[in-house]
Amino acid sequence: MADDTATLSRRSLRLRTRPVLIGNCGYALAQFAILVVLARILGPTEVGLYALALAVTAPVQLGLGLRLRTTLSVDHSATSFSTYTRLSTALAVLALLVGSLIGCLVRPEPAFVVVVVLVAASKAVESVLDVCYGEYQRREILAAIAFSQLLRGAVTLVLVSAAAWLWGLQAALIALAVTWTLQLLLLDYPRASAADSRSTAAGPALRARDLVRRSWPLGLAAALSSLSFAVPRLTVAGLLDADALGVFAILAYPMTVVTILANSLGQANVRSLSVAVRHHGSKELVISMLRMSVVIWGLGFLGAVGAVVCGPQVAHWLLGDAVPVSVGLLLLLVAGATAAGLATIASYAVVSTTRFGWQPVVVCASIAVTLPVMYLATKAFGLTGTALGIVVMYVLQTVFGTVAALWSLRSARSVDEGAAV
Repeated sequence: MADDTATLSRRSLRLRTRPVLIGNCGYALAQFAILVVLARILGPTEVGLYALALAVTAPVQLGLGLRLRTTLSVDHSATSFSTYTRLSTALAVLALLVGSLIGCLVRPEPAFVVVVVLVAASKAVESVLDVCYGEYQRREILAAIAFSQLLRGAVTLVLVSAAAWLWGLQAALIALAVTWTLQLLLLDYPRASAADSRSTAAGPALRARDLVRRSWPLGLAAALSSLSFAVPRLTVAGLLDADALGVFAILAYPMTVVTILANSLGQANVRSLSVAVRHHGSKELVISMLRMSVVIWGLGFLGAVGAVVCGPQVAHWLLGDAVPVSVGLLLLLVAGATAAGLATIASYAVVSTTRFGWQPVVVCASIAVTLPVMYLATKAFGLTGTALGIVVMYVLQTVFGTVAALWSLRSARSVDEGAAV
């Protein structure tokens, strides 16, 4: 373990983050391009239908998925990769069934039910892919994550665009699910299996039930985080209309991009930070949090400048005359994206302390406070009010998450000092 710690300490934040960042950003751009293609070919209503299906299925898939990728990436035991994949596959199938059932209850229309089932299927495959990425992280084969994401993004964009052009939304979603399944079976599962890291283990292997007991707080937090991401869309769908939801899904996508960047920083460094915390490196954790936060603030500043200089023109190019877009709305969305990135950094700080139980508390508290604010603001000001609610929600998550991380560090130090005495 000492050698492991030394190796991790010599690798800079930039070098660890670069491959994950390239992969995540490339994949995010491909996903955004898919939204734009669907909007240009099929119209905002179809994009709104797709966004609503994501809002219904994503919290279920993430919650039942237990964020096994994160658990695996900080796992110092001899638990095999196959144990993780068997558990992940079983949970993915369960999430597919539950998500489809919820979709039937939310909007029992045949067209929407088919969309929900297809989206749930693609998210199920993605959850198993994520476990492969977790094994790459555990072994610090971070370039493999970038290659997989870039390949998946490029192939998905081409096939989904062609299917949407020829046959419509449902065909595009079938192409999405098939593409991801083939990549899982032909590339990532074989490669991650070959990289199984039990030889570097520092503890005994865990059983599937042990992983569930360990990871359920992360799963609950992931479901709540996805719900917090879905709350604005559900609010818009309930108070406005399908066209407004489609417009919002596209305008709010920069929030996804910033969150992906923050996830890149967290995913690339969470294992090294967990090693540092295990060896009482709380100072390294705090410094790394500050460095990652500066990156997010810088991106937010650039986004604000872009919103002022050319935001409405770009929005008009993407959406046409569907809904007039103001600079104020775009600035609020940029502020919400920045706050979402900072909240993600804070969540990884909590994860690195292995005090997983704080995660659902942080997210649940922020949603509970924000729900009435977002509802009233959207009802009064439309999409601008929704964006204001997003800012409030993620600012609260950032504050609560930072406090939880620092409290966990302090508690861990107190326990260690008591044991020493």
